[in-house]
Parts: sequence; structure tokens; C-alpha cells
Amino acid sequence: MNRHEGASARAHAEPSGTLRDALAWHDSAVEAFSACDQSRGLMLLRRALPALIAELGEDHPFTEQAMQTLASQLRDDGRSLTERLAIYRGLATSRSARYGEKQPIALSSAASLGYVQAAAGQLSEANATFERAIDGYLIGPRPREAERLLPPLASACRQAGVPARTGYREHAILHCYPSSRSAVRTVRLARVTHILRSFNAQAVQQMAEVHFPAFAPQVRYVVGRRPSPGCGHEQPHSRGGPVAGRSNGRTADAQGDQRVARDHV
Repeated sequence: MNRHEGASARAHAEPSGTLRDALAWHDSAVEAFSACDQSRGLMLLRRALPALIAELGEDHPFTEQAMQTLASQLRDDGRSLTERLAIYRGLATSRSARYGEKQPIALSSAASLGYVQAAAGQLSEANATFERAIDGYLIGPRPREAERLLPPLASACRQAGVPARTGYREHAILHCYPSSRSAVRTVRLARVTHILRSFNAQAVQQMAEVHFPAFAPQVRYVVGRRPSPGCGHEQPHSRGGPVAGRSNGRTADAQGDQRVARDHV
């Protein structure tokens, strides 16, 4: 939040005791988050938000930033994901309408929404959101932001079973931002590896079903239990498709994206 937004909110607070209290709760919440007191920070911020919305309006930059702070501090359980989705979807919509969907602040909100959609398993929506944000960054002054969104887009595409979907944007990012060569190469390598792994799994299963039908169930089981690269334990795979290894109900790719999402947001 910049100083102008804070000054605007505090100027409104002078004649309003309700708003003064809300701003004090907001500041205390920020201090609690800085001290790693998550529960107290969330309690104070939830107490402040209704007053901020009533006094400043839901579209005021200070209110929006407070809502974004709340979303970024929520945990990754199912209930919190639903709340985070609602907050980020609202921020992306309102900021696109107010500033224009190609403006950096609107694109940043769209990117945050994409991370949370991917974490919630809404892969097709996440892919479309990431693509929209990447396209917007490529025509603006911050093409490097497009490069940073390519890995989470590629991960969501692999999980959705459409790894080749990123090809067009790999070329576009490389054209607009030549320094992204290393990042684009990494994404391409991961895509090729994923496609080859899926192809090999399908080939083995088809061969077993044709030539060794008695052993086909065992082959399907073994292929489905292959350890994914970089993991020290076996995880289930969808038949002939993308890795579907799960830990605590989430895919391995999704867990990595959530870590990136927390850093991003």
C-alpha cells in the first residue's frame, strides 16, 4: 500500500471514530503478522474490514489492500481456498474495471487469482487466467513478469493433461524478453519429459494388453505407481496421463505452485 492510499484513508478517519478504530485494528493486524501471530492478525483484520468497507467503500485502494492482505495470510485448507478465491476474483474484476485489464495492478491481481485457482484444482480456469496475465505483461513495460508466470502456467497445463498448450507463449515470451531463454528452456524440457513419460506409460500398457493380457492388470498397477522425478517415494499416476501424485489431498505440482503463490502474493 503506498503512502497516498494510506493518507487518503486516514484523512477520512479524522471525523469518523469508527474508521479510526478500523485503521488501528488494521495496523495492529499488520504488526501481529510481522510477529508471526497469525490468529491474532486474522482476528483483527476481520474486525477491521467491515468498517473499512462501510466507511471507505469496497473499491477504495486501502480496503482492497486490506482484503489482499487477508487473502495472503489465510491457510491452504479447503475453506480458506474458497475464501481466497472469492477475494482474488473480486479484486481482479474490480481492478480490471477501474484501471484497465492491461494495467500492472490488474495483471498482478489476475496472476494471484491464477495461483489460487491452480491450488484449488480449477486447472482450466487457472490456465486461462495465467494466459491472460502473461499476454497483458508482454504488451506492457514488464515482460519479465510474464516469464515468472510461465512455470506455474506450465505446471497447471501438465496437470490438466495439455502440456503443449504453453508452446505459443514460450515463443512470445522469448521474443519479447530474450533474457528469459533459460526459463523457457526449463519449461520446454519439463514439457518434453512429461510427454515422453506419458507416451512410454501408454506404450507399455498397450503392449501388455496385446501380448500379455494375463499380466495387464499388474502392468497397469506398476505403471500407475511409478515414482515421479525428484521424489523419494512412489506416488500414484493417472493412467497414461499427467502425474497425479498426492500428498494431503493436493498434487505435487500444486504444492509447489502454492509455495510460489505465497511468495508472490
